[in-house]
Amino acid sequence: MAPKKKYSRSSILNAAVETVRESGAENLNTRTVAARLGCSTQPILYYFSSIELLKREIFRAADDYHTEYITKIESSGKYTLKDTALRYIQFAVDEKNLFRFLFISEYAKDNCFLNAASAEDFTEFVSLLRFRADISREEACGILKQMFMLIHGYACVCAYHPEMYDSEKIGQQIELVFHSLTAN
Repeated sequence: MAPKKKYSRSSILNAAVETVRESGAENLNTRTVAARLGCSTQPILYYFSSIELLKREIFRAADDYHTEYITKIESSGKYTLKDTALRYIQFAVDEKNLFRFLFISEYAKDNCFLNAASAEDFTEFVSLLRFRADISREEACGILKQMFMLIHGYACVCAYHPEMYDSEKIGQQIELVFHSLTAN
């Protein structure tokens, strides 16, 4: 009878995500994951034939976690652009290494925030903006892209300087810019 495997694909992936979360993607390799698990590199290479494959899986897991994080609105239960924006920035503060991996690393090129305004996840925002401002879909997507540039800028600054995060002031700026962009 073959010996029972001690390490599953998911336990290795979880250890790798935690490594990126704590130490950054630049410190991820099979040895750091193996050290976290207390094993050799063999189980890691059994499930992930290369570090690149492992990084792609980490990216997917981190992206899923990020989506869950920013859509968990605890205030009024409404899914507003401001609430989502502040959660996005808060993610950069709370999970700076995952944020950097998702949005600033070489893996971010396929996860460009500028494409988000046309993504299905934001269909509700586009529709609401079109209704409220009486504008076309293209105009609504353009406004959202401008808003994302502002929000992403705040998030990048706060990822490197979390002491600068002030949700009240940033929320006011987001509202101010949003209202100026949607004024007819």
